[in-house]
Amino acid sequence: MNIRSFVSVLVVTAVLSLSHVGQAALLASDSFNYTLGAGINGQSGGSGFLAGSNWAYSTSVTSTSSSTIIAGLTFSDLPVSGNAFQLRVVSSSSINFGDIVNVKRRPATVPNGTTDQFWTRCLFKMDTNITATTFYTGLLIDDAETVSGYRKFGMWGLTGAGNGVGGVDVDTSAVSATGATAQLSSTDTYLMISKFTNVNAASNVARVGKWWALSVADYNAIKADGITESELDAHHVQTATETVMPTVSQPLNMTTSDFFDFRGHRPAVSNAFTNYMYDEFYAATTLGSLGLPVPEPTTLTLESLTLCMIGTRARRRKNS
Repeated sequence: MNIRSFVSVLVVTAVLSLSHVGQAALLASDSFNYTLGAGINGQSGGSGFLAGSNWAYSTSVTSTSSSTIIAGLTFSDLPVSGNAFQLRVVSSSSINFGDIVNVKRRPATVPNGTTDQFWTRCLFKMDTNITATTFYTGLLIDDAETVSGYRKFGMWGLTGAGNGVGGVDVDTSAVSATGATAQLSSTDTYLMISKFTNVNAASNVARVGKWWALSVADYNAIKADGITESELDAHHVQTATETVMPTVSQPLNMTTSDFFDFRGHRPAVSNAFTNYMYDEFYAATTLGSLGLPVPEPTTLTLESLTLCMIGTRARRRKNS
């Protein structure tokens, strides 16, 4: 094969491989494009969920107004579709509400490789500034329908460790962002992204969780050339990492018996309430499959061409 043919094959391969990234690795998604004012309980839109699996309240919730479909959130020029949903969490001193409100739904497919990554993302917003330190709210992977079931993998808009501090969750513990001066307790909308590694590896292999919360300014700073993990590390409001070794009682493997679980909590103080809003939920095995801007195929193509040219020039010098 001459160099011209080789370069042509390489370019086509590079473009095809990159155009494939972000498609096959998507596990589930939901934009919550349901009827405004309806409850989320029983809704069955989106894709990638177990057949017959609907969004459903935990057994602790008895009021349909605990979660309502609202107008969709917006976040810079990130593509959004339809509406969003809102968890209305009221203290237990108010009738027919519990301290914890969560809605769950089972996935149809989960990471099945021993080294597979597991990524999630969603938009997150609150309607008031949080002043207490025992709130928490976020997106979890839970192994049971009831609130008492232990958590496996999750990201928190608030973790309870401090006002407006989020974090990451591997098993039942949550690690908060350290040194977080910019707080998530404002009424801004944030892009929440999480990454978990080795979710189905052997029992003696540690699971690692990482979480980032991005403001609109953070997103705008990195969206142009496609978002990479290194850019998430460089541009975020808060970030946190946790490493956990599985145990017999908590194997920390993800299965289709688990649930995607949106959860909100408020301590039992007065009759006040807080609204937590979520939109544009994605779960995937790669960052490039989360519906975010991805690196342009031309980037890899140009890199490949450059390497070919360098190799060709080196061979010509050697033969001359």
